[in-house]
Amino acid sequence: MRSTSITNHRNSITPSSSRNSFLMSPSTNSKEEAIIKFPINIENGRFLNNSPYNGTIPSPKNPEAVGQMTPDLTTKSIRREKRIKYSANGNPMRIKMDLPASGQLQNARDKITRHGIILHCLTDLLCQRLRPVDLIENMYKEHVITTGDLQAFHGHPDQRLVCESLVNNVSRGDSQQYESFCNVLRNTDGYRDISDILDAMTRISFMISDIPSSDQEDNVLADETTMKFDVGFYDDSIRQLKPVVELERIKDVNGKWGLHNSNSCSSQISSSFLSKDQQNNTTDINGNGKTNLVPMMTVSILGHNLQGKRAMVLAEVLHRYNCILELCLGKTQLTGSDIGLLSIPLQKNNSLTVLDVRLNNIGNEGATMIGNALEQNSTLRQLNLSSTGMDGAGCKRICDALKHNVALEDLDFSFVEIDDEGCVHIAEMLRQNKALKKLRLRSSSITWSGCKFLFSSLVCNTTLTDLDMSRNFIGNEGVDIISQHLAKESCIKKLNLENCGLTAFGCEPLCCSLLNNSCLLNLDLSNNFIGDSGARKLSKAIEENTTLRCFGLNMCEITNDGFSSILDALEGNKTLHVLKLCYNRLGRDSSNPEANSENLRYRIKIVTSSRPKLKLLLWGNTFEES
Repeated sequence: MRSTSITNHRNSITPSSSRNSFLMSPSTNSKEEAIIKFPINIENGRFLNNSPYNGTIPSPKNPEAVGQMTPDLTTKSIRREKRIKYSANGNPMRIKMDLPASGQLQNARDKITRHGIILHCLTDLLCQRLRPVDLIENMYKEHVITTGDLQAFHGHPDQRLVCESLVNNVSRGDSQQYESFCNVLRNTDGYRDISDILDAMTRISFMISDIPSSDQEDNVLADETTMKFDVGFYDDSIRQLKPVVELERIKDVNGKWGLHNSNSCSSQISSSFLSKDQQNNTTDINGNGKTNLVPMMTVSILGHNLQGKRAMVLAEVLHRYNCILELCLGKTQLTGSDIGLLSIPLQKNNSLTVLDVRLNNIGNEGATMIGNALEQNSTLRQLNLSSTGMDGAGCKRICDALKHNVALEDLDFSFVEIDDEGCVHIAEMLRQNKALKKLRLRSSSITWSGCKFLFSSLVCNTTLTDLDMSRNFIGNEGVDIISQHLAKESCIKKLNLENCGLTAFGCEPLCCSLLNNSCLLNLDLSNNFIGDSGARKLSKAIEENTTLRCFGLNMCEITNDGFSSILDALEGNKTLHVLKLCYNRLGRDSSNPEANSENLRYRIKIVTSSRPKLKLLLWGNTFEES
């Protein structure tokens, strides 16, 4: 908080001793005092006589009225509560909520802490969006604020300070006051999006704190159990959650907010939130025209058991509120039936763009339910199914749903035993799908045979640009298949072949393909048996390739001899930005007298001085003194 009182008017010129007087409670005045001091505007040491009472008003006849006119404007921070832990390291505003375990008795203080920390998370958003003139009368009628609050807030020039004090009062109030505050926002035009975020956060925190889990979370450490909200401002044009402070830049001259009326996800949400008048008064972040921006949030729950009734509550939240942009539910013990509950609202949800259910044993049943949702959903862009216990049959159901899906761009099947059978289904999907851009198949039990099916489909696919095949033992045979594809008009820009059983023998066809490839930007061959022989073969590609930007050769058993060849190639390369050679054998072995450590250090300085943008990552190596 920037001020300790709503009546302490902020002025960067006026010293603190010359600022406004404080509203004094009866306990601070003598019994004989006949007046109550109210704020007097002071600017540059001069009084601004805009009050008919010149800074004072007659004392009320009823002494009890004095207490009613005293607003509670202290700013005791909720950060001091022992049960509250949060992180706010940057924008969008971030908060970590550690809630009491389910089944424990909670007193009123616990409940206050819950809604207090929710309001703390949204303080910046509320202070920038709320217009006190629209709300304080209804807040008073609903007993959210007192008579003294109403008098202090009414007509105050600093609207943000009014909002801060209002939020602080509600944070310290009871649950009924918080509910009344939310009701006022629900029933006031233009604040539906804010009230939905408040309601969704309240329901989710209630789900964790008050609903007993179906099983104790004994297998999860307490430090691994977290719930986190990111509140920001979603710009659909760049698909990014912007900092809350961006709201101030798009506020129009009338103080109204709105969205561009288009077919985008955020615009669909806005049409139900905002009035026609607000949708017509929209500006972009540069103030030149309309834009499609809307306050939204991401939800990340880790380690909590979400089975049974908790999954039902979460499904209800997804059904009722279109304010959740990303939903991450890692290691939450979800089953296939729980995914079935979540898949029903996902079919019609038009706000969720990221769904992460990694480390949950949902099996083929869960994959089937997600497939049903993908056939109907048109906004989900990223889906993480890593370590979910499905096999080739579950992979087939997902791929069948994606054949005609035009939204999903990022799919993760890592650590799923899809085998070569799954590659057949993925290949069939890629022949028809025109939206998927990133596919991760890390450690999916794929051999060179599955690799053949997969890359045969990429001949007619021009949208997939990022492929992760790491930790699949495809060997030199699989790398040869990949090399044949790269030598043609490939659209792959990022390829991860880490720990794939590649040897120096497989580096020969790969080098030839890199000489002819003009699309690949990032190639990772780390943790393969390349050695000095493979490094010498790849050096030719490094020297002549003009498109590669990042090359990974970590843990490849390369010694000084192989590194010397790579340095020779770098002297002729002008486009490579990052070369990773960590945890090799540099400085330990050398059969070439000219490739001693001292000479290599000198050559590194020559190369990096002539290429200031080049980053050579060499940690984990030992250059011995010659």
